[in-house]
Amino acid sequence: MLRSILIFPQFANNLEIDLIRKRIDPLYKNIRPHISLVFPFDSPISDDRLITLTQESLKKVDCFKIELNHLDGDFRGGYIWLEVGQGRKEIEIIHDSLYKNSELSVFLRKDIPYVPHLTVGQQLRALQAEGLARQLNKKSFLFGSEIKSISIEHILQNNDSEEFYQAFLR
Repeated sequence: MLRSILIFPQFANNLEIDLIRKRIDPLYKNIRPHISLVFPFDSPISDDRLITLTQESLKKVDCFKIELNHLDGDFRGGYIWLEVGQGRKEIEIIHDSLYKNSELSVFLRKDIPYVPHLTVGQQLRALQAEGLARQLNKKSFLFGSEIKSISIEHILQNNDSEEFYQAFLR
């Protein structure tokens, strides 16, 4: 079963993100807005062991604030996302800390740079993705949240997210 480690930010204006995702993200109904820390992986690591690894990586991590205010993406790959501005460094540190563990390091995607983001659209044609991002960036966005926890999920056969653990930050 696929699992991932991620952040589920809570935004006061979450409806705005939902309206965009509903139009251009096929996973809109399967998973709520999130920032991936460890991308989906399939491993014999037990859930209990994964929880322990996550707890060890987070034991000195304090709550922190994030802001997302610009759309970018991997347009060739058909993705549009809200890029993390404030809080980017903290997320990168958590990402790197999780992947430093030998049991997770084998899943690190070295072929693509890690860019902390919240996907709002995917499976788009390249020109469509780029055009939508340009059009949406004409509007002023500001999504802010305090990050107080990190989650671990199972990704079910139908692509639904089943959160099974939440690690609270200091």
